[in-house]
Amino acid sequence: MVEIKEIEGGEDVGIGCVHDMFTEVVEVMKLIDDVKVNCRSQSLSEGAFQRFCKIMDEYQEQPHLLDPHLDDMLNRLIDMVKSCEDCDMLMNECFKYIYFIVKVRGHKVVIRHLPHQVADLEKVLKLLEVQDPSDLETWYTRYVLLLWLSIIVMIPFHMSRIDGFAECDGVDRKTIIERILDVCKRYIMARDSCKSAAIFLASRFFIRADVKQEHLGSFFDWCCEKNNDTSLSWRGLEPVASLLKHGGREDLLPFTPKLLQWVVDSGFRSSGEALARKFSIKVVQRIGLTFLKPRVATWRYQRGNRSLAANLNQNAGDGELLSPSSEDCDQDDDVEVPAEIEDVVGELIGGLRDCDTRVRYSAAKGLGRLSARLPLDMADEILATVLELFSPGEPDGAWHGASLALAELGRRGLLLPSRLPDVVAAVLRGLDYDDVRAHNFAVGASVRDAACYVAWSLARAFEPPILRPHVQTIASALLCVAVFDREINCRRAASAAFQENVGRQGTFPHGIEIVTIADYFALGSRNNSFLKISYFVAGFEEYRRPLINHLVERKINHWDASVRDLSAKALGVLTKRDPYYISSDVLPKVMKRFTSSHLDWRHGAVLSLAEVVLALSDCCSGEDSIALGAGVLEGVQEVVIKAKNCGYFRGIGGELMWCAVLKLIENSSLAHLPLHSLPVIAQWSESLEECLVHKEASVRERAAPTLAAFLTEYMKDSKEQCTQLVQRLIKGLGGSRIEKVGSSLAVGAMPAFAFQGLVPQVVSALAACATCYSPPETVAWADCRKTALKSLSTLASTLKLSPNDSSDDDQLKEEHAVLMYNCLLKGMEDYTADGTGDIGAWVREASMDGLVVLTQVVVSTKPSILTEELVGEMFSRILQQCVEPIGRLENCAIKALGALLCMDPPVPNIPHRMELIDAIPKEGPTGLTHYTETESFSRLVTLVSLPRYTYRLILGLICSIGSLTESLAKKSIESLASHLQTLPFGTLKKICDELVKVADDHSNSQRLSLPILRSFEQIIGSGAISPVLLAPVDEENQESMSSSLPSQILRIVRKEMLNNPTVYKRMAAAGVLCQLLQAGIPPDVSKKCLSLLAVLLGCGASRARTATAALLYEALLVAGEESFGASVDEALSLLAETDWASPNMSAVRESRNAFCQHLGLPIPRSAAAGPKPS
Repeated sequence: MVEIKEIEGGEDVGIGCVHDMFTEVVEVMKLIDDVKVNCRSQSLSEGAFQRFCKIMDEYQEQPHLLDPHLDDMLNRLIDMVKSCEDCDMLMNECFKYIYFIVKVRGHKVVIRHLPHQVADLEKVLKLLEVQDPSDLETWYTRYVLLLWLSIIVMIPFHMSRIDGFAECDGVDRKTIIERILDVCKRYIMARDSCKSAAIFLASRFFIRADVKQEHLGSFFDWCCEKNNDTSLSWRGLEPVASLLKHGGREDLLPFTPKLLQWVVDSGFRSSGEALARKFSIKVVQRIGLTFLKPRVATWRYQRGNRSLAANLNQNAGDGELLSPSSEDCDQDDDVEVPAEIEDVVGELIGGLRDCDTRVRYSAAKGLGRLSARLPLDMADEILATVLELFSPGEPDGAWHGASLALAELGRRGLLLPSRLPDVVAAVLRGLDYDDVRAHNFAVGASVRDAACYVAWSLARAFEPPILRPHVQTIASALLCVAVFDREINCRRAASAAFQENVGRQGTFPHGIEIVTIADYFALGSRNNSFLKISYFVAGFEEYRRPLINHLVERKINHWDASVRDLSAKALGVLTKRDPYYISSDVLPKVMKRFTSSHLDWRHGAVLSLAEVVLALSDCCSGEDSIALGAGVLEGVQEVVIKAKNCGYFRGIGGELMWCAVLKLIENSSLAHLPLHSLPVIAQWSESLEECLVHKEASVRERAAPTLAAFLTEYMKDSKEQCTQLVQRLIKGLGGSRIEKVGSSLAVGAMPAFAFQGLVPQVVSALAACATCYSPPETVAWADCRKTALKSLSTLASTLKLSPNDSSDDDQLKEEHAVLMYNCLLKGMEDYTADGTGDIGAWVREASMDGLVVLTQVVVSTKPSILTEELVGEMFSRILQQCVEPIGRLENCAIKALGALLCMDPPVPNIPHRMELIDAIPKEGPTGLTHYTETESFSRLVTLVSLPRYTYRLILGLICSIGSLTESLAKKSIESLASHLQTLPFGTLKKICDELVKVADDHSNSQRLSLPILRSFEQIIGSGAISPVLLAPVDEENQESMSSSLPSQILRIVRKEMLNNPTVYKRMAAAGVLCQLLQAGIPPDVSKKCLSLLAVLLGCGASRARTATAALLYEALLVAGEESFGASVDEALSLLAETDWASPNMSAVRESRNAFCQHLGLPIPRSAAAGPKPS
């Protein structure tokens, strides 16, 4: 049974899916017994069958648990079938249940439990004959009947005895055999699952002695003829393949030459359908097996001890080695091999080259089975042909098929030790295979996966002494794939093959230690494999150099740029394992690739040099910097100038080369290379400034941290040059879009000493860039504002805030901090949108992160800046983001709130600090616990009753409640409504006033107009503000009437209907008005609502008219005659009978006018109609 464990929080979590027994047997039996009753009702029948399917699905992984109860379940269903032959509905329902049992347990097991008496044959056959193959609802019945017939036809009696008539009677009737043959032919060509059942039936039926003599040949002829029908094409292959599998050799041998000729001549191998090629290969291999007598190859290699436990306990090299004797080999000469075998082998070898994996695998298995029946010399020729497929001229499919064939031969002991060197060489080439088809696309993962399968099979096939000479090369190659392959399935396959060799062979060096670390889950992460597991494996000397060489030869020039980057990092990590080998042997090879014509090679070379230089600086002390080797420093200096002279920074791949060169400059700076007084420093400085205004964002982002490291190492004592650089960056902050972004990134990354005397100018320029909303074309420059805000917050942590506002221009002052706060708070209002979506979210996220950083600096230095107004505004705007629709921003806002509330020293003047702390759960001193979206809304919505945060929280909640995401809107309104219902009337009235104020403030907002209307509809419909809606007002006081909540909402809806009324706004307005009608508002407001709805009923948008009519019908039905008088019934009939989507506007408006007359409403007039007549 499923084991359940209770965890903290009261939730039950299943930690296993293993059943001990068929626990629902009683319920299942009851469902079966109730089939007869339930089939009278479609709903009951569907519900019971779904429950049955759900129970049975739980046993898909353990179907054997059903075996003790199969007889009982099937007998009950079959009895119902036999008793209801006249009731097709009940019979079909019973067969649906049987089909699902077959699906779970498998047809080969289930059919043994079906009744198979002689008396059942006629009944089942009649049922099959009356079925309609084109009926899509009863295919379950046909499928089960075909399976049932497949066990009945196995009865050991001549079927002519069951016919009930003799041929001499002169009666023109078909025999049982002919009728079954017709059924088989009819359903073999079906296009549903009945085809597989019919083929299974045919494979049982045609092996009968009374059938095969007369009908087997004609059936083969019929299958061959079907190949000429283009609509059926290859469908005759599958039954032929099944018969060749189950039939006796002596019975099939007379037909095999003709069948082979048919398959070869039909050209199935060139068919565009993979299934045609797959079944043609199956037919060909089974024809070949029919030609050859079943035998066990006497020449095969037999491993003496195949016990894993015994192998681990014995010493490596012990054990018995069984080799074929010369006497056994001589017996091979007596094997008769027909000439057709050559054609069979040729077809199978061709199948290894197929483009479909299923075809290749079938061909590989066929070659393995065939080789086991052939003499040694012919099997060796097959092996030689397979090995020839491992050549550069062959496609990747041929490599994959050849690898599968080798694995199948190895599994069957058909690879002799004499051929092992050739096989191992082929496997090593397969493990290293990667065929690049385009700059960002390659094939070869399947080949490497199959090569791992071959290595796995070799471990099981050979004794340790036989495989010992190849252990080191196989182990190293497998580990290279396991830790450095791009594809996760290849890494895991190599790990499995390595583990199998460790267990079976026991000769792989340090196998147990490596298998323990490089397991299935650890290799799932590419970064973990490249950077951590490789470092561990390189700790063993046997694998260190092979891993390094594999990186240098195959990975740092990989076709995938991300793999090149990761490989360079891995080479840097492995440098710590063997720094002198890297310095003396690897670096010279890498540096020769700088001027390669291939982008992959030179890009990987520069990245590798960058990582190795930094790694060597960590390994060697200052006096040992010569470990870089002769010419390395010169090579580092020449990289930029060579790349520019050769034009590597231009055209395709130019941004990749720039990023690699920038990485080299950064790592050279971090490695403290002695280049301070050389001309290369000026070249690097010029290149860095050029990259800051590069058109590619990746280059600009890479240049910023590089500039910081470069200035720290090589420009710290050059004050004048730093000042000039900062002045150029300040000028760039007022330039074009790219200049703004690049300059912002650079200023944010620069060290503090570079800003001496220029802090005010830098802060002012960044603030102007962070608030660039004019001229109008700069509104879409959200990336500029984002980077400027990030740089402002970084600048706050880089520079010190002066506690006493001294005249020193090297520190931030109070006015600078206030300016930064103003910019960050303004950034929280950025909702810029373009064709890609809400790009202002970048700015808001950067603002929240910046507020945390800036507040930490201010609260530690000068907390007096944090006034109550500033802190309240900061927290209210962050709370607004907590309840808005974007999940990423919600998480960011919650983290920001937690950081501000847990800050040490604490932030002063936080309004309602304790309520905020209660709403934001903490996990000790480190931060917040993670909770779901539902929990966040239910906690944060309680803050809406706090006056300081009401407006902003309502503004954020409106966006969520009016969101197009149904789940988010539902969670939002449920949380808000449940809280509002707990509030007293006075607090609820203030919240409603704020809600109206938000709607008035954003009445012309393109972003919020529609969410406001949708939110009103949801809030009114929830009943949470009903006390305020229905609050009594002084009807004689006109001012009191107009200020009531229903009147205010009505005014807002009317205003939105006049302001650019789209279809969606009209539909949302209709929803609000109808909710007001259902709420029971005063009659005078109800009349005004109906008048506006009448306008919507006659508008030009058919969708809006239809939606309005449906909503209005529901509202009038709920309100009833008490609110609108006796004529409401006529109005309802009119709403229901009118086609509001009709394009005939005259008819629609006539119906609308009639509706108005029924309810006593004034008939709406268009603006073009002029004033009403007096």
